[in-house]
Amino acid sequence: MEHYYRKFGQARTEQMIPYMKQVGSVEGIQFSYGGTIGNSLDSHRLILQNILVNALYKAYFEEEKSLGDVETLVEAGKVAGIDEKIVRDEIFNGNLMLEETLGAVEKVRGRGVRGVPHFTIGDGYEISGAEDPSTFVHVFEKCL
Repeated sequence: MEHYYRKFGQARTEQMIPYMKQVGSVEGIQFSYGGTIGNSLDSHRLILQNILVNALYKAYFEEEKSLGDVETLVEAGKVAGIDEKIVRDEIFNGNLMLEETLGAVEKVRGRGVRGVPHFTIGDGYEISGAEDPSTFVHVFEKCL
């Protein structure tokens, strides 16, 4: 709790935490404030990656834009806060992350994956293509 006291002050913290627990409970979230607090920079990097993926999905699946078009990539990058110059020069016209991406593609192809979406769950359960949510529930139950 010391971190919260330093950040928000003791009075505000003692007001904020019960309120957050109440609001969270209504939404099915059981907030707990006893864990270790650390630097969240890397978690924010993952959030940006998720924002980018969502922007690319929206462009492709909803707006019928080509993922091979630099303008589509630039716009998706902007949504995630990536500088246009990086997208144009280092990704589209350069080699940024090229080897890593090709390596990842080769790795999954070696496992027989030929399309997306493809999910590997637990110890080798594979779901490929658009599936009904009940398929995922069935696999999750098998994993438990």
